[in-house]
Amino acid sequence: MTEKFYYKSPIGILEIELKNDTIQRLRVVESCSKISERTGYFAEVVKQLDTKAGFHKLLEFIEMQGGRNFSNEHLKAREIYAPISGYIKKIYAEKLGTLVKEIGGGRENLQDQIDYEVGVVLNKKVGDFIQAGELLLTVYENKKIKKEEEYLACFEITEEKVEPLPLIYEIIK
Repeated sequence: MTEKFYYKSPIGILEIELKNDTIQRLRVVESCSKISERTGYFAEVVKQLDTKAGFHKLLEFIEMQGGRNFSNEHLKAREIYAPISGYIKKIYAEKLGTLVKEIGGGRENLQDQIDYEVGVVLNKKVGDFIQAGELLLTVYENKKIKKEEEYLACFEITEEKVEPLPLIYEIIK
């Protein structure tokens, strides 16, 4: 019996085709509409994406092969909001990196263990306007927890408009 599961991944919708609980094919499908055009069972795909059936099946296969379950359900996800409105003038990346290292996302020396599940997701970049109370960053912590003020100290917010940093500084030929 052949089954298909769908999982919404960062790179697109992942189609997992199984036959007798063995992965026959993995492929990235660009969008739900392409699935609908090719296969005609759009409602089933949407249902599976909503219930995360494909994601759970993928985790099941990872665990059966001795891999770790990397679902972040047990992590403490903490959202940190902007204290004031204004433009992001500066992000102190080294200071932010040090905080991530201190919560386990890096190491001081070679013997330290790295916790690959912790880290931060920045919701704004230099030059972006942010309202007071708007989400600035999300912090994923496991055991070690830092104060919100320590993360906020990594951002400089000003009233003056700030030009965004260029994405490309120079093309080398």
